[in-house]
Amino acid sequence: AALLAGAGWGYWRMRQRTPPAVVIKPGSQVLFAPLAGATPHFDAPEGLTLRVLEHAGEWLRVREDRREGWIPRDSAHIVDLDS
Repeated sequence: AALLAGAGWGYWRMRQRTPPAVVIKPGSQVLFAPLAGATPHFDAPEGLTLRVLEHAGEWLRVREDRREGWIPRDSAHIVDLDS
């Protein structure tokens, strides 16, 4: 039981540190670098949920499944789980 409780707590902490964000701009792409001209990594269709790993100015470093990259801050809305 303690192992399950520990695993549950670890999952909860991970979710708190990596809030979800929903892509709100049609035609968005996740890029390999936080630069406007960077190479696209994967498409991020409107409505896709991403995990936010980092904020860097006007950019968000995000994860979707096992893929990570950068998306402009104005392309995604961070969901506030505390509200």
